[in-house]
Amino acid sequence: MMITLGKRHLNLSRTAGYGTLRTYDSIIAGRIKDTPYDETRIEWKQIRRGRYIEFNLVYDRCTKFGLFSPDARIDSILMSLPSCCKVEIHVHN
Repeated sequence: MMITLGKRHLNLSRTAGYGTLRTYDSIIAGRIKDTPYDETRIEWKQIRRGRYIEFNLVYDRCTKFGLFSPDARIDSILMSLPSCCKVEIHVHN
């Protein structure tokens, strides 16, 4: 009984996994083929990276704890950040 049930679960998992992989591949292939990668997309990627850096350095508790710990290895923390980013500041009057 257990062997049969185990095989059924394994077959279900394999079917779901392969179905997901085929679907994901077709979605990504369509996006890559039809999506131009221009200056606008590069700029948006750099802005997102800047937001990621801001979150890590300002809001993430683990990163802040690491930065303010005695004997902190700040270079190790900063090495995990993206090398190229862009920060936009919007001032509202």
